[in-house]
Amino acid sequence: MKPVITVIEPEGPKEWFSPLQGDFDVRFYYPKGVPSKDKVTEILENSYGVIITSATEITDSQMDNAVNLRIIAKCGGPPSNISVSHAESCGIALTCVPGANTTTIAEYTVMLIIAMLRHFDEHTAVVRHGQWRSADTLLGHDLKDSAVGIVGLGSIGREVVKRLRPFGCRIFVYTPHPSLFEGCTYVDSLEELLPLCDAVTLHCRVTPQTQNLLNASNICLMKKGAVLVNTARGVLVDEKALADALKNGPLSAAAVDVFQQEPPQEDNPLMMSPHAVLTPHASGWTHEALKRECSGAVNSILAYYHNETIPGLLTSDYKQYLRV
Repeated sequence: MKPVITVIEPEGPKEWFSPLQGDFDVRFYYPKGVPSKDKVTEILENSYGVIITSATEITDSQMDNAVNLRIIAKCGGPPSNISVSHAESCGIALTCVPGANTTTIAEYTVMLIIAMLRHFDEHTAVVRHGQWRSADTLLGHDLKDSAVGIVGLGSIGREVVKRLRPFGCRIFVYTPHPSLFEGCTYVDSLEELLPLCDAVTLHCRVTPQTQNLLNASNICLMKKGAVLVNTARGVLVDEKALADALKNGPLSAAAVDVFQQEPPQEDNPLMMSPHAVLTPHASGWTHEALKRECSGAVNSILAYYHNETIPGLLTSDYKQYLRV
């Protein structure tokens, strides 16, 4: 009997996972919405390995009870809802596919920055209502000579900087780990960055220190008329504070691709904000990026099974913890 690999919420056609079929019994689970905890528990307990997306949370207790589970392969970047250290202690290899959607998200981010500066979301509605531009409506701002703030300078933040440089904007960066990356000016704190910028885009990881990083106490520091873009993680922003800043100032617009709860519920304060452009966690959602993510997850499972070097391995020296 072949070991079972379960693909939870497949992000592509079944043929993308066909390289696994020689060694494994490959199964697919298509949830309606976010996968339920009970169903994930059942899958984990009956699988040799799973391929997941960011929608699937795996708790410590689930890993404790999944005695047959050997590997969790996440499509895309490192998971924010799985404990790497606990996976390691359980003898479970945990992998991701770094860089698979880096340039894809960077392109989307720059598109949103321009769209927010130009009030692009309002243009179609004006035309459809039989209206037109006027001397005092729909006036946006050029990206050239604007000040753009980058919060976090990991792989995606760097790609955003590369794409912004040709536009001739001024780029300011706040990161706990400054580097010699060219084309930007480093500042020492978020509080220093926010008042400088016409647009701010978030690209930092989720840690206890970055949860609600942008909140009521510092959003008020932003320039009058500034715009915010978040294609990173929803928990980085206090959504109520952002909605208030869009309604009462200082912000004129925000583009939000990620939410504290996904999909966002009807009572999410941003759902009623006319100046918030809301997109369905789509910044990395292209055919090319998804294929890279799925192929990377497949390759990590094959490498694990055949005792080869595992691409994207997050757990270190996991074999010393292997279950008997």
